[in-house]
Amino acid sequence: MIFIDRMNKDMKIDTAKVVALIEARFQEVADLEGDLSIFPLTRENHLQVKTDKEKSDTFGEVFTPLWLVDSMLERISDYDWRNSDKITMDLCAGYGQFTVRMIRKKFNLMGSKFDISKFLQSYPSDVRKTPATHWFAELQLSSCYKLLYIYSTKINLAIGDAKELVSLPDDARGIMVYNPSVKMWEDKTSEVQDFIGRPRKYSKENEQKFVEFMESINES
Repeated sequence: MIFIDRMNKDMKIDTAKVVALIEARFQEVADLEGDLSIFPLTRENHLQVKTDKEKSDTFGEVFTPLWLVDSMLERISDYDWRNSDKITMDLCAGYGQFTVRMIRKKFNLMGSKFDISKFLQSYPSDVRKTPATHWFAELQLSSCYKLLYIYSTKINLAIGDAKELVSLPDDARGIMVYNPSVKMWEDKTSEVQDFIGRPRKYSKENEQKFVEFMESINES
């Protein structure tokens, strides 16, 4: 994500543009039409990410309807939405349908005061002593590529079986990959960022290259 990838902790960005770009990329990869600036969505909006039947049969992949995501998020108080020190995780993230709606909720509530770079970006532990603000967790490598395309390569992303998250280090940052052969989480941030670069357009071809690259990492 060009707006976020060029940021450091002292720079300011146009939050509205970043939110709009994230939503546009989410809709691009999800093949979804509709107005995501509305929050909360209702059942009548019919905004549903399509489920791949093969992945559903193999991995049990099912996407939560966005109106239901919004309904759950509405149970959280405005105070907690404004509290940027709250740690959140988009578990079994898919394309990040919970995250994209969290971002819209925060922006609609806080406007330009919403520090989206702090919310999404990973910072080295020597820069931010507190734990990372937001995490994505996903097992399927094709979905991981989509997350990195939509939200930037500087997010906090745990790639591996969700049941292993209990052993994720407290000071973890960036792109962590679970290595079952040594039963440890390994930091692969630099390798992934160098491989992907700053993708400006989504393609199945690049997604497949990423999957093959990550499989080679796991085998090495």
